[in-house]
Amino acid sequence: MKTLLLITTIVTTSFCFSQEKKLANRLSIDYNFGFNKPTSKLTDGYTLKTINMFHTDLGLRYMFNNKCGFKLDAGLDNFKSTVNNYSFNTKYLRFSLQGVINVGALIGFNNSKFGLLLHGGAGTASLDSNVIRIGKPADDMINVIVGLTPQFRLTNKIAVNVDLSYISNIYQDHKFDYHSLTISNGFDGNIFNASVGLSYYLGKNEKHLDWSDGSESLNNQQIDSLELRLVNATKTLQKSTSGNNLNPTASQIEKPSLQQLQEQIKATQTALVDTDKDGVADYLDLEPNTPAGVKVDKDGKEIKK
Repeated sequence: MKTLLLITTIVTTSFCFSQEKKLANRLSIDYNFGFNKPTSKLTDGYTLKTINMFHTDLGLRYMFNNKCGFKLDAGLDNFKSTVNNYSFNTKYLRFSLQGVINVGALIGFNNSKFGLLLHGGAGTASLDSNVIRIGKPADDMINVIVGLTPQFRLTNKIAVNVDLSYISNIYQDHKFDYHSLTISNGFDGNIFNASVGLSYYLGKNEKHLDWSDGSESLNNQQIDSLELRLVNATKTLQKSTSGNNLNPTASQIEKPSLQQLQEQIKATQTALVDTDKDGVADYLDLEPNTPAGVKVDKDGKEIKK
């Protein structure tokens, strides 16, 4: 388990940093509340309930693209028991920097409603009796964390999540009941967290990268413009290469000369000219001299009332 924690941490924090070109939101605020379960031994006589209700965490997450990002988060756990003379009430506060991988987008089953995040990293933590305190006399340590977060998108701004995390502490001196010391200075304390929460997406764009497929978003006007350019360029290229540029009887396509390429570029530019400024290129305009200001159809013909 210790080796798995370290490997997952390295993978999640260094997976990829390529920039996503899609116009989508990158920031989110994640808040969760649930329960904890220390999996390390307590001092003899001290026990905890199977489900110890009090865990909460708050994080700020930034996605580099629709596959990976990072988050800064803080978590608070309360360990409490009132069994006879073995009562205790300790607080565990941690801060961590974690890498985040969008598993759904990574392996290609990204869904518009359901998602799955993998996170892992490391940070600092502090354990103290009764109060929340960092530094002496509190027990300060290093924490390593790894977890899975299934998501369900409610709206473009809000998603519900369920987080399952496992935390292991290095250099933890006290056991979680704070009544005895640990034996070693290795991975001395381990905690399991399960919680539910909300992710609120920040930004002015419609979607967050959690729910992006990685492609560019184009509106209808942009699509129409690209289609027109493609048609013009295709027809112009066919016209310019219908002469001696291609030899249909040859087994291989002959490479055009620099002069031929320049002529093709010039022909393409000429085809895109719109002399009467009616929005239809001369190459497709059936009425290239339409008066200024009149409405025309897709063929450049004046629409008469």
